Formats: sequence, structure tokens, C-alpha cells
Amino acid sequence: MLVEGRQVQARFTIIEGWNFSQVKQALAQLPGLVPTIDGMSDAQIMQILGRPGIHPEGRFFPDTYYLPNGSKDTVALKLAMQTMDKHLQQAWQTRNSQSVLRTPDELLTLASIIEKETGLASDRQNIASVFHNRLRIGMRLQTDPAVIYGIGQNFDGNLTKKHLRTDTAYNTYTRTGLPPTPIAMPGAAALNAAAQPAQSKYLYFVSRGDGSSAFSENLQQHNRAGIDGAGKSSHIEALAEYLRAAGLTTCLTREPGGTPLAEQLRALLLHEPMDALSEALLMFAARREHVLQVIKPALAKGQVVLCDRFTDATFAYQGYGRGFNLEVLQQLELWVQGNDLQKPSEILEPDCTFWFDLSPQVAAKRLESARKPDKFEAQSLAFFQRVAQGYAMRMQQNPQRFVHIDAAQSVEKVRMQILAQADKFIPQLASRAVRGNKYV
Repeated sequence: MLVEGRQVQARFTIIEGWNFSQVKQALAQLPGLVPTIDGMSDAQIMQILGRPGIHPEGRFFPDTYYLPNGSKDTVALKLAMQTMDKHLQQAWQTRNSQSVLRTPDELLTLASIIEKETGLASDRQNIASVFHNRLRIGMRLQTDPAVIYGIGQNFDGNLTKKHLRTDTAYNTYTRTGLPPTPIAMPGAAALNAAAQPAQSKYLYFVSRGDGSSAFSENLQQHNRAGIDGAGKSSHIEALAEYLRAAGLTTCLTREPGGTPLAEQLRALLLHEPMDALSEALLMFAARREHVLQVIKPALAKGQVVLCDRFTDATFAYQGYGRGFNLEVLQQLELWVQGNDLQKPSEILEPDCTFWFDLSPQVAAKRLESARKPDKFEAQSLAFFQRVAQGYAMRMQQNPQRFVHIDAAQSVEKVRMQILAQADKFIPQLASRAVRGNKYV
């Protein structure tokens, strides 16, 4: 609210999936609130909020809150905490009568895991069912976000087999049951999914690489799902493992996405109707955040950045598929990926780009048995023919960095081609480790 040009309300937003450290950082950067918790321990903060001995993780409901200017930051926290109490109690009261969860705190903890594991909203209740089914039979949850939470500030973005074998209170690969506390702030949808999971026999799920998951009732089906769904995601993970074995540190990321803000923009881009200009602007806004917060810091550390999609996809989908002005996209590319916004003569781009070329007809066939398509997957065959043309043109313009992969081949053949190309890069990447400019 504005009165005579003066802002009289402070706006405080908590994003689904944030941890308590991120909540505190957001509070510290918020004008209009009086900072009082700086330098306090989490235990001291919870004491002030009237919850002594309670771990703060998961206790603050993701939403936007408006407070009078001059309010203490603890007022914002208390409001978010009370809102979470309300939503948690509602979810607990509506829980499935056969629920394996014994207390509201257990529901909150499971909801936080569901929040971190869910890429596509329509998968949320099935993901919840996997964890319920595992808890019911005493099977370990084996959820990566909990392991990462247990690693804490020492986590560098690369989850390794050593991490999965190293026991912590949050390692759900080494311990049975739920972790001791939530690992993030769950939203209402995650709370409801934890309370009312889908009725299924699923015990496994695996990412398809596009935000959605494939679900299986047994290990044989699960292993098969990992093969049948082996697209960019499966191959990029295999490439990362291969490079790590060669002594290189990798950073896996994706577009649109890669940061909390960019992931929110991703949801809008994939599911909300908008014109091509709006899509392009949102894509490059997400990319700017991604480059500044993830890619450049990783490169500065000497890591190899493996990114699922980048600017070539924008030219292919928005430029060729949607028919948007290519010159405008080129200008946006210069602004967003240039080293100097005033003189963007040199842009950040991959050293190597793998183009997984699949005919639109075959791609459409593969999607028939998949989950509900996003708005791009639901486009016409002619749209995807234009997209393929766009990728072909980008490859023609940048032949030195493109590797053309026939994605209709078997998974094994595709994997061999990728790793063979990686072998050519490994000596070069290793020699550049100190300079920190490796990007695939």
C-alpha cells in the first residue's frame, strides 16, 4: 500500500522449498522491517518466538506476508509460523485413515521431502504414495534432498556415492524412517499430499528429465524405467559421473531453472499461456539469474558445468517454433550472457553442445504414454518441425561446438557417442581447471 508516495507496508515472501537459512537471508534483505535476529542462533530465535526446543526447519508457511513498516522481523516470522500451524493442523485432520504418519510433526517432515522431490505438480500425490508405501514396509526412503540437507554448507552441488554412504541423521540411504526434522518449508499442496497420498503400490520413481517422474512397483520396473526414459537427464548424469571419475568436478543444472526464482519462472513458462515475447523475456530473465548465481560461480571454482538446455533452445522454440524475431533474441543473448552489460562483445556460451535429434513423429509417439504434456509438448507436429529446423540452423552457425546425436538410437549407442566426445575434451578441461572456464 502507498500513501502519498510512502510505502507503509513491508512485503515478505517465503518460497516453497526454502530452508530456514534462506528465510533468514530474505528477512535480512527486506527494507521496512527492524532486524533483531541477526547473530542469534536458531535456538534463540525459536525461544523468542515462543517455541523453545523446536527446530525451525519447516515451521514457516510459504506465502507473501504484509506487515506495517517498522515491524520487527520476529513479527514476520511469528505470522508465518502461525500460518504453518493452521495449514498443518488442517492437513492432519484430513489425513488418510490408513496413514502411517503418527504425529503432525511427521506429516510436516514428509511434506518437506515431497516439496523438494516434486518437479511436476501432477506427480506430487504419487511421490507421496512412494514414501508412504516405503514407510509402511520399513523400506529406506532413499531421498537425495534429505541427504543434501544433512551435508549442510559443505555441499558443493555434486551428490556423490560417498555422500550416500556417509551416515548422518538425515541420510535416508543409511537410516530407516523419516529424518529427525523437516528439510524445507512445504507448501499447502505438499502438506495435503503427505496427508492424502495417491492409493498406489509404487515403491520407486525416477526423473524423466523434464520435471516429471516415472513410477514403478518393483525394482525390475524401476530399472526398466531408467532405460526407457533415458533422455537428456539420464545421459547428463552419466556424463557427470564419467567426468568425476576422470578427476573433474561437475555442476549439473538445467534451463529454464537452476535457481529458486528461475524454477518459478519455469513453471510459468511450461504451463501458462503467453505470447512469444513474454516467453522470450521470461526465459532470458531466468537465464540471467542462472548465469549470475550458478554458472559463473561454478566456472570460477574450476567446475565443469553440465546444463540441460541453454540459449540454443530459446532460439529453436521461441525463435523458430513460435516465429519470434531472431534479431531481438540475439540482442537479448548479448545483454544477458555478455561479460559487460555496457559492451557485451563477448558472450558466455557452451564449449560443447550435444543436440539430441529426434524426429517430431518419434518424439510425439514417445510422449503418448507419458504424463500430461506441458504446453510446449502439446504443440502441433509442424511446431516441432520448425524447432528441429531451428536447432539445425544453430548447429550450422556454430559447427565447432555442436555434436549431433541421433536420439532414435539405442541408449547404449547414444551413451557411447557422448562419452567418446567427452574423451576428446577431458585433457583440455583438466588443463583449464585452475582458470575455471569449463562449460559443456
